[in-house]
Amino acid sequence: QALALTKSLFNAGHHISIATSKTDVAYYCRYVHARYAINDKKSYSEQIYQLIETNSFNYIIPMGDKSAEFLSLNKNHIRTSYNIKCAVPNYDVFNIGYNKHLLMEFCKNNNINHPKTAALTLDNIEDACRYVGFPALIKPNKSVGARGIKFVNSIAELKSSFSAITNKYGDCTLQQYIDNKDEYFNVVMYRTANGDCSSNAIIKIIRKYPLNAGSSCFCISTYNERLLSLCENLLDRLNWHGLADMDVLWDKINDEYYIIEINPRVPASIRCAMESGVDFGEVIIRDLSGKLPKQYNYQTGIQLRYLGLDIVWFIKSSNRFKCIPSWFKFSDKNLFYQDCYKDDPKTFILGFFLKFSKLFHR
Repeated sequence: QALALTKSLFNAGHHISIATSKTDVAYYCRYVHARYAINDKKSYSEQIYQLIETNSFNYIIPMGDKSAEFLSLNKNHIRTSYNIKCAVPNYDVFNIGYNKHLLMEFCKNNNINHPKTAALTLDNIEDACRYVGFPALIKPNKSVGARGIKFVNSIAELKSSFSAITNKYGDCTLQQYIDNKDEYFNVVMYRTANGDCSSNAIIKIIRKYPLNAGSSCFCISTYNERLLSLCENLLDRLNWHGLADMDVLWDKINDEYYIIEINPRVPASIRCAMESGVDFGEVIIRDLSGKLPKQYNYQTGIQLRYLGLDIVWFIKSSNRFKCIPSWFKFSDKNLFYQDCYKDDPKTFILGFFLKFSKLFHR
């Protein structure tokens, strides 16, 4: 997501600084004017505040969950003390979207379609299983990229996996599993302070990894009025202000759509939306600077492939030779790559070796 958004802001004439780890490929992006290395062994907040105090920034846009949560918690202080606007909702709203359990409770209380979900502890496993049923997913309340999600088909499977997941990721929920092999969507929507949600895009996930519940490795832009209405209703009820990336499943048996989570920051598949015609970099800056929303010409059928993850999908999937579009189709006028830019090949090459090297870290 940093590569896509940085290119957009660069082309619009902005001066761009990036703060991230040197093991992040975005650190080496050609569209960046200033780079600041974040050391994971040092205090994150101290490093960010040091950058804010020694530089002149107008806006800060979070690319990951950690930075989004930090900026939401400190948004008002950063604005009043340093005159910097943060592209993230206020924390009371942000936390409902970020915490998967709180979001499902909010949906339940506001009659918004969502899968059956129950808080999961050692003391209530049987009660949670009776309410949710099987098959089901164990889901950490706070995680990214499908990390920690475990598919279970019985109480025995749940009990054998529960402690390892909670020890690593913290509090979890048990969520109804919806067979979403055919239909799984990201709805990217920007809601302004006055409730305008006209800047939006719907991305249909064609291939994902892990296979049962994972991140997109091949997606396509589409349009669905029911999905837009469902997601706009959720953001209106939350009084959300800013960018939201909502994951939505389709229950083909009942022909119902279910919201399962909100990613309260720029999603990894944002390039698909941007190549489809909605420049979310411009959307964010226009709103933060007080300008009226702009109308975009949105195109369906734009494809985005995350080649690195798609290779793993090919190795693991039994559908590797039957998928549509074909896995072996590498070029098309409407096909773009999440991890590769023709005018910035260094990031793809470095990204490959950085990810490959992680195999040996343990």
